[in-house]
Amino acid sequence: MIDEFKSWHTNVKLVFIDYLDKNKKRISDSIYNTLCDSLNLHSGYNTEILCSWYQVCLDLKKSDSIDYIKKFLLFNGRMKYIKPLYFKFYNYDRLEALDFFKQNK
Repeated sequence: MIDEFKSWHTNVKLVFIDYLDKNKKRISDSIYNTLCDSLNLHSGYNTEILCSWYQVCLDLKKSDSIDYIKKFLLFNGRMKYIKPLYFKFYNYDRLEALDFFKQNK
């Protein structure tokens, strides 16, 4: 399954993640775990895909994604990606987001 997903063009992957975002209320824990495990969505993709996926994770309040998100925020300097993630991170856990930002500014 992962090989097929990786063969998709970036724009197709983004459409898929956008679909997930628009239908996140329908994503059960089982579906989320399958997506993470089968497609390895927490790593191994370009910045745009990871940013979109991490926003879905934060909206779903998935604590297992926080370490990946922090790493992403540390290593990507483009505001296009950083700003929306910080806003979602702030909505997820205000204190943790503020602490993380203060430690790494």
